[in-house]
Amino acid sequence: MRFERKCAGLLNWLTVLGLWWSWGGGLVLAAPPITFQQGPDSLTIELSGRPVARYVFRDPDVSRPFFDKVCTPSGIEVTRPNPPREGQDPTDHVGLHPGVWLSFGDLNGHDYWRLKARTQHAGFLGKPLGGEGEGSFTVVNRYLATTGTGVVCTEICQYTIRSCASGWMLVSDSQFRPEGGDLVFGDQEELGWGVRVATPLVVDRGMGGRILDHEGRRNGKQVWGQLVPWCDYSGTMEGRWVGMLVCASGDNFHPSWAHARDYGFVALNPFARQAFTRQEPRRKVVPLGEKLNLRFGVVIHESAAEADVELALAYSDFEATPHREVLFRSGEAGYHTFRIPALAQTPRGTLLAFCEGRKTSSSDEGDIDLLLRRSLDGGRTWQPFQVVHEEGGGEHTTIGNPCVVVDRDTGVIWLTLCRNNRDVLVMSSEDEGQTWSPPRDITASVKEPGWGWFATGPGHGIQLSRGPHRGRLVIPCDCGFTPQLKNETQHSLVIYSDDHGATWQHGTPTEEAMDECQVAERDDGTLLLSMRNYRGRNLRAQATSGDGGGTWTSPLHHPEVNCPTCQAGLLGVQSDSARILIHCGPAGPSRTNLGLRISRDGGAHWSSSRLLQPGPAAYSDLCELPGESLGILLETGEKNAYERLDFVRVGRAWWNR
Repeated sequence: MRFERKCAGLLNWLTVLGLWWSWGGGLVLAAPPITFQQGPDSLTIELSGRPVARYVFRDPDVSRPFFDKVCTPSGIEVTRPNPPREGQDPTDHVGLHPGVWLSFGDLNGHDYWRLKARTQHAGFLGKPLGGEGEGSFTVVNRYLATTGTGVVCTEICQYTIRSCASGWMLVSDSQFRPEGGDLVFGDQEELGWGVRVATPLVVDRGMGGRILDHEGRRNGKQVWGQLVPWCDYSGTMEGRWVGMLVCASGDNFHPSWAHARDYGFVALNPFARQAFTRQEPRRKVVPLGEKLNLRFGVVIHESAAEADVELALAYSDFEATPHREVLFRSGEAGYHTFRIPALAQTPRGTLLAFCEGRKTSSSDEGDIDLLLRRSLDGGRTWQPFQVVHEEGGGEHTTIGNPCVVVDRDTGVIWLTLCRNNRDVLVMSSEDEGQTWSPPRDITASVKEPGWGWFATGPGHGIQLSRGPHRGRLVIPCDCGFTPQLKNETQHSLVIYSDDHGATWQHGTPTEEAMDECQVAERDDGTLLLSMRNYRGRNLRAQATSGDGGGTWTSPLHHPEVNCPTCQAGLLGVQSDSARILIHCGPAGPSRTNLGLRISRDGGAHWSSSRLLQPGPAAYSDLCELPGESLGILLETGEKNAYERLDFVRVGRAWWNR
């Protein structure tokens, strides 16, 4: 019976982690489902059907949102109960330390940490989205003045919940926007991302808990006031080594100081220079009209022994978690809808995010401008958008279908685009996208007289790096062989330049019923073309070229790449000694559940889809960032896929598994 009980306990633990035993293949890892249960004042987070935390957005005694009842995957609660249990838990900081929270003791002179001013839950943006191994929800908070009237700032926060090797993690991505004037974060200890651990984990009650930072410093005396990326508070509960790894992202405006106390509390604070170093006080000012992004997280881990937890690896997993920011939101800046993303990074590191700005409707035709936003720091901050090209003022002239390629030999950025999906134009920039040449009409050289519809991209082009056509600039396109647009007469093709953009010509189109496409170079120098198509199977079509895009093999559906009739991204990256191809597109049903698939053999085989954007999602483009991270620009929204364009940055540890 003892053996049977041990086996039953083991099977329960494996089930919680999403593991099972395959008698033919050994232990297999599956992503446990993340689900949510909505209540009137809180949201319960579940891992494999078991509650692991509760997000409380209204509480009679705590005037700011927080997480409590935070548990390991097997159900061991690692946060102090709120309120503390009389006679069992320390009763200091009641209400101030409710579990896990983000708050500030000095925000324009108002004190939200000590509950003297209220952080008001204004609502959820869309419904919480669960999924296999990952889920998320987004909230809007208003920081009210101490008097209870007037809003100091608005916070939009997306919480991401992910399963991971050591347990599960909670990631907080907050964006703060001032209201009515500049926003000023003060300099004191009580600001930032805080946790209060369960009583058996504390250090000063002789319970065997410990605090540890990335340099190996231990407990409050050594860790307090140190600049740290992470700080772990752990100990033994119910015979297991459990704890919380408290994380601050390297993307924050400043590293965080550790406010670590042996009585069971840790906070990471990027604001309080004087409080921790006794140097001159520093205030973080966010001018009206600008914003501040903050990213923190906590990894809830459980293992048989302390040595089994790889804290540095868990922090890397936190940093690799997709980081999202809205770049274009429909209805803003005089535009009805933003659509059709294109993305590139220059050799100097400037990120260029293009799209169409549709002024009067969401229609593919109308008064449409071509827009651009630039980032000089890898997508952490973005400059205001600029109009790259428009024609006709308020007339219905469609300028769109951006497709961008960077000439790595000359540094020139080439942008192809279309006028009314008939004329093909090209523009260039030699100053990282700050200014652009006037458009040059290349229609006569890339389009046959009898062709009708013509569209470049959308997305990005490539420059060939090997073989007899090395240096060639290649732009994926689609065209129609009839004057009117008909799906069955559409073809994919590429246009290319062998003289660094001076002249352009077209290759031979593919067979019929192909449409928008993306192209990637394979290890052997051949090209892979991935195509939207109208052959009725909701699968991606592929063709290959051995002559630099001049001709293509017959398109074939790939059975491993589900995709509705929709554009999708394709990128080739060099990882270690191998070239990896990455597909980015909606997996369905219809235009929903956008994910990444990878191929390590030139597109012969593809992985299952790694969900990146649950819910509505459509067009996307992607580029490589330093450290083998990826940048992805995608269409998404809560009710439909055309509400906004998000830029998502994902680390290598997330996508390259």
